[in-house]
Amino acid sequence: MLFMVMHNNEEYLNTINKILKEERVSEIDIIRKKGIGSFMQGSDYIMGMGSGIISPHYDKVLVSVIKDNKKLGRIVKRINEDMEVKISNYDDEGFFCTLPYDKISDLKVKAYKDKKESKIMEVAQFLSEKFVVMNLKGTAKEEVINELGQTMKDSPGIINYTQFIKDVHNREKLATTGIGHGVAMPHARTNEANMITIAIGISKQGVDFASVDGKKAHVVFLIAIPTSEVNSYLALLAKLTRLTKKENFIKNIVDSKDESGVIRLFNA
Repeated sequence: MLFMVMHNNEEYLNTINKILKEERVSEIDIIRKKGIGSFMQGSDYIMGMGSGIISPHYDKVLVSVIKDNKKLGRIVKRINEDMEVKISNYDDEGFFCTLPYDKISDLKVKAYKDKKESKIMEVAQFLSEKFVVMNLKGTAKEEVINELGQTMKDSPGIINYTQFIKDVHNREKLATTGIGHGVAMPHARTNEANMITIAIGISKQGVDFASVDGKKAHVVFLIAIPTSEVNSYLALLAKLTRLTKKENFIKNIVDSKDESGVIRLFNA
């Protein structure tokens, strides 16, 4: 089967490329051509599985050949569950499909409908100096989660502190929240939170969160999110991820002299 993903976000395609390589898929290519979505034509009845719509505005397509259907199913499941994928395609779900080799030319172009632009998520609205730890004492991720959690213990956003911390540790066991670039985002969508609350911790020596790039985390965001806040949850993680990848942003957090200096960086 041919596995194809259309998107304009290079980071999104690279994340999927990494998953494919981890699954030992060798035949992978990313084609970059302006308006490549407009070159697809025919009818969509031949697709084995698909998601999203083909759009003329797409300029990039990842194409790979996956001969094992069980492996293909496993890959699709990983992509649907991977946090990094969800963050990088929050603004546009993109288009993916699988199809037999001999049906590639039959793929249909569908009319593209622009999404309504969602309200911009400002991280600063969830921050407070009292939830900033300038020098984390913990050296293990479990210790750091507990240490940051202490700042939230009396927060009006947390209903049951003990259960919230348990939820964070349980989430951490499912998959690492170390997103790389010196950042980790341990979090929980939980019934024990009634508003989004964020604590920020700084570690000069770094904490091992088994990050995707193998590097230690120097800035840790502990995030409490109410279960009902699905859209806000994805928007917040996407916004935070983009901020932390800005040049010198993490370095500036680590070099901040005090809590107010950290908060100011998010208001800049």
